[in-house]
Amino acid sequence: MEDYLMKAVFDKNHQETLELLKEDVDLNHIVKFIGKHRTNKDLVSILHLAVCVFKEKEEVHIIEKMLKKKANPNLLNIFHIGPMHVAFQKQDESLINLLLKYGAVVDPFIIDLCIKHEVSEQIRMYYYYFVDLATQPESHSSGFFDLHPLHMALLSKDLYGVDLLISRGVSINIATRTRRWTLLHIVANRYEGTTALITRIDEEDKTEAKRFEVLRCLLAKGCDVTIPALDGKTALHYAWERRDFDCCKMLLEPYVAAMQRGVYVDRNLLDQITASHELHTFVGGLMHTIRYANR
Repeated sequence: MEDYLMKAVFDKNHQETLELLKEDVDLNHIVKFIGKHRTNKDLVSILHLAVCVFKEKEEVHIIEKMLKKKANPNLLNIFHIGPMHVAFQKQDESLINLLLKYGAVVDPFIIDLCIKHEVSEQIRMYYYYFVDLATQPESHSSGFFDLHPLHMALLSKDLYGVDLLISRGVSINIATRTRRWTLLHIVANRYEGTTALITRIDEEDKTEAKRFEVLRCLLAKGCDVTIPALDGKTALHYAWERRDFDCCKMLLEPYVAAMQRGVYVDRNLLDQITASHELHTFVGGLMHTIRYANR
């Protein structure tokens, strides 16, 4: 019965699809996608196929009938792609809303599809409003499992998305899963050493001016410059290792201010920076200014 329904959906035979839906059919049965070549990657649910095949607005009601008959909107294929991923790729707001209504989860890695297919700002807002922040898969074919949606928003140049996620209670200091990098670590490392997502950042957005604009924005939002990564290094450590003096200057002010408040900082790092020809005068003036302001 499931194979007949799959064929009816694939052929876009609406009448036969609706008739078969009246029968006792298992909509969560995983079947092979009908096509010339069949492999394991073709294993999908009937709902998944319907979301892929049906394109017209009037066809959405058939998908809703499947959902009403308890079709699981969160079943994924071997590549961790499901109905909601397809809805985002198609930029279909009515379909996204319908799947949300029936309990579909917005996978954190849908942002990858948003970038690949250059979806509209409105569709991206659906992602930031509804992305599942509670859990993340242990692995994913895109290789983004190390990152939180907040890191993805930063790497996709979407500062409005950063704001939306923060408004949903995400800490601006949240770290990556493995290296424990915060947003500041990522920017201080010039976006290197993260994921393939970086390769899709426009070259103009890798410029120093753009990077410093992002850095200023993050510092203004209250990013903590004293948080160490797994290797014990802060963003300032990374900037100093790169001899990125402009980045060091931007990070030094909140770093020294934290030290003045009694927060533990790496004094050895400050000594190295202060002893440098390039930053000696800057650090001296900075400390004088902060001491004067704290009187």
